[in-house]
Amino acid sequence: MEPAAASLKLPDVNMNLRTRTLGILFLLPLAGAGCSEARVRADTSAPAYAGEADIRYSRDKTGNGTIKLTIDHLAAPERIGSNYTAYVAWLEVEGREPAKLGVLEYDPKKRRGELTVSAAHKKLRLLVTLEESRDVVAPAGVRILAESVTAKR
Repeated sequence: MEPAAASLKLPDVNMNLRTRTLGILFLLPLAGAGCSEARVRADTSAPAYAGEADIRYSRDKTGNGTIKLTIDHLAAPERIGSNYTAYVAWLEVEGREPAKLGVLEYDPKKRRGELTVSAAHKKLRLLVTLEESRDVVAPAGVRILAESVTAKR
C-alpha cells in the first residue's frame, strides 16, 4: 500500500508561471488601449520656490482630454503675501488669449494644490498664477508656472 503523500500530485509550477506570464503579456497592450497620457514635471518659480508640479494630460480616441494638475510643497497663498488668496490655472493655446481653467483646490495640511479639468487641444500651455482674487477673468498676478504639454494622441 502506498503512503497518502505519494499519491498527491503537485501542480506544475513552471506551467502556472508560463500561463501567468502569457496572460500578463496579452493584457499589457490592452491596458493603454483607451488613451495615452502625457506627463510633465516641473518646479514652480518665485515667489513659490519649493513647489513641484505634476501635469498629466490624457486624451481618448475622440479627442476629449483631461488635465490633472498637482503641485506639492506649495505655500499657502496668504503666506507668500497677505494680498494673495488663490492659485489660478490658465490654458493658453497658440493664437489665443489665456482662458481660465479654474482655481486650484489647496490643502493646507498636505501643502498641495490640485485641479482636474477637461481640454480638447492636442498642444497647449498650462499657466498657474498667484492671484489676489479667485474671481479674476484674466491672469493678473504673479506667474509661478508655465509649461507646454502635448498630448500623445
